[in-house]
Amino acid sequence: VVDPHSPVMVPALAKLAEPGEIFDPASTLSLVPVIGYSLVIMILNMVYRTVAEKLTDFENHRTETEYENALVFKRVFFEMFDCYAALLYVAFYRLEVVRLREEVLALFTADEIRRVAVESIIPFILRWWNHRSKQKELEAKKKKDDSFDLAAAALEEEADAEQPEAFDDYLELVVQFGYVCLFAAACPLAAALAVISNVIEIRSDIFKLCFVCRRPRPSPASNIPTAWFSVLSFVAYASVLTNCLIIACTSQQMRDWFPHFFDIEAKKGLLIEACTAEDEGCVERAIKEANQFPVAPGVGHKLMSSVFLFEHLLLVLCYIIRSLIPQVPKKVRTALKKQEYLNELKASTLENSTPQ
Repeated sequence: VVDPHSPVMVPALAKLAEPGEIFDPASTLSLVPVIGYSLVIMILNMVYRTVAEKLTDFENHRTETEYENALVFKRVFFEMFDCYAALLYVAFYRLEVVRLREEVLALFTADEIRRVAVESIIPFILRWWNHRSKQKELEAKKKKDDSFDLAAAALEEEADAEQPEAFDDYLELVVQFGYVCLFAAACPLAAALAVISNVIEIRSDIFKLCFVCRRPRPSPASNIPTAWFSVLSFVAYASVLTNCLIIACTSQQMRDWFPHFFDIEAKKGLLIEACTAEDEGCVERAIKEANQFPVAPGVGHKLMSSVFLFEHLLLVLCYIIRSLIPQVPKKVRTALKKQEYLNELKASTLENSTPQ
């Protein structure tokens, strides 16, 4: 952040991002702060993971389902805030749609690289190194004792491997869904990147299950857990509001669709008149603010009313579509009823054929 009037600007760091400095926005090293921010997010999430588990343990839930739901809501909303805070700042405080698009793409890409490295590559290297050291010890034991069973030792090593967790995989997909939906108006390309990212993630998870973790314990499930479905629904509905506000406040789309709502010169004149002689940078800030959000005097309430009216119409449309589309397709319902009928028919046939 290089804006001197920003509440989160750090002068020492802002100086490094000036033209000609080490983190010049035009240089390749400008990606270093993004990577650093991604690492900070990872560290904070690891810390809060322990805190959330401790807090959920203290709540002493009656069932495992209640425990999982409470843990999901704690971790998800913290990590979503952690990941999206910088993007929301750029979108609704700085009002810079181009910068927002760059930040979404940079964070999305950095997060994908981090996940693959932390989940698959680094654990595989560590396990390979430990396996190599342990293999030498086992071979030395085998030389001393011919009865030593190397196969049993290999099975023990496999059993000591880390157990894969579906929780983190769900969490990654929810965060990715937020990147795609919440900022779609500023970065439509995120949806295409998500497809590529998921293809890479599938191969990464396969590699992790085959070479890093032990075999997961199978557990039957008819659907995703209810808590995750609720979180995804919340993100989908929240994305309606965020995208409407991005279109109205951050991008140029509203100016193209409703030019009579905007008047740069009138807005600039009002802001400059409000400046005082003591504030030297007031005129420069007034010009910048007028160019960013040049709402004509007296029509701001009409603009925001139009935005929220459109947002409410979209929410109603989402609710109608969700109500009209059944959760279970008609073919599946028919097949289930047919199978139930056949099972009842077989049961009645067996009862009738049983000798009295």
